Amino acid sequence: VTGVLTCALPIFNNPAPRVLPLCKKKDDYVHPFDWSPDGKFILAGFFLVEPPTQLGLISADDGSVKVLKSRFDAHPLERGIWGFSFSPDGKYIAYDISKEDRAYKKKDIFLLSADGINETQLIEHPASDTVFDWTPDGKGLLFISDRTGTLDLWLARIAGGKTEGEPQMLKSGVGVVEPMGVTLGGALYYGISGSSTDVY
Repeated sequence: VTGVLTCALPIFNNPAPRVLPLCKKKDDYVHPFDWSPDGKFILAGFFLVEPPTQLGLISADDGSVKVLKSRFDAHPLERGIWGFSFSPDGKYIAYDISKEDRAYKKKDIFLLSADGINETQLIEHPASDTVFDWTPDGKGLLFISDRTGTLDLWLARIAGGKTEGEPQMLKSGVGVVEPMGVTLGGALYYGISGSSTDVY
């Protein structure tokens, strides 16, 4: 729906969903990515006619917006679903983006402080690396990479906003998957989508 974002608020305080009017122009589009760990903000991408594409926090209380970043290096954000995920402690936002014209060819992973001030490149590799999810303790970031020639699930250990050691492959050949969360016990759930073609 153009111009609105439906937000399901905590059921104990307000059982009815509310609509947060965020877009002012017909072609504006808002895509939610993640909740802040405290449940007070929604991390979202704003694909606006004017000004340029932005990343911001939407207050779940009153719908106000705090812009964190308007440009990502020389390339604006592309419309679509991609990795933007809060760390469990709420201090960082992990995201992946390409610096090349053909985004599907190469993506790297960056870490942005939750206030939008500090940014570091977390994982740089000639392959395409995309954010999958954080581990529950916040000490590791899961990501998908095609660096071996197949889409594999990897783990990068994180400390103080930086990687520790080399990433470790957890599972090879996972394919195109969507994260569904990690339990406190360490079990990773994900969804698989696929298609097939027949010849007639």
